[in-house]
Amino acid sequence: LGLCEQTNQLMLDVIREEDCRGIKPGWVRLSLNYFTPAAVVDYIAQAVIAVAEYGYRLTTSYDFDPRSGFWCHECFEERPPVLSLGKLDFLEDNKATPPQHLSCKDLATTLRDGIELMRSTDPTEVIRQRKERGTYRPSCRDFSRDFHACRPNLIPEDFEPDADFPPLKKAPPPLEQ
Repeated sequence: LGLCEQTNQLMLDVIREEDCRGIKPGWVRLSLNYFTPAAVVDYIAQAVIAVAEYGYRLTTSYDFDPRSGFWCHECFEERPPVLSLGKLDFLEDNKATPPQHLSCKDLATTLRDGIELMRSTDPTEVIRQRKERGTYRPSCRDFSRDFHACRPNLIPEDFEPDADFPPLKKAPPPLEQ
């Protein structure tokens, strides 16, 4: 992950002293089967690239719990239930209900729409609108300077023009017009 020993130790200290697991760096493991259609592989690859490039713009639509590291969309009042294999819907013949599939045309449209949504979202404007609706709940203001010094990700408060905590070492990418 490219963390120096000092940053690693600082993260461990914050996790222990502030009970804050939300600063741990994360990663995603993606597995593809040999029979996955090329169009689906291409869609997944393009979606990952799009989220890496534009996903930060959606940060302000989510609430972040720094203690657990859980991100929840502003529309959710409660944490969604954890899904497990035991909760699959089985038919009478003991076979799982098949998932709904999108056509390759649907994948292209979904990707295009998702990229357009990310590119057109202004995080600062989302905060303003959430404040007006009363749904904006900043969660990281009371954490230490060490927390802000070692957190690896953007949080909604990074897009507030009047934030009163230490900014990330790396500023959010500029908004494109």
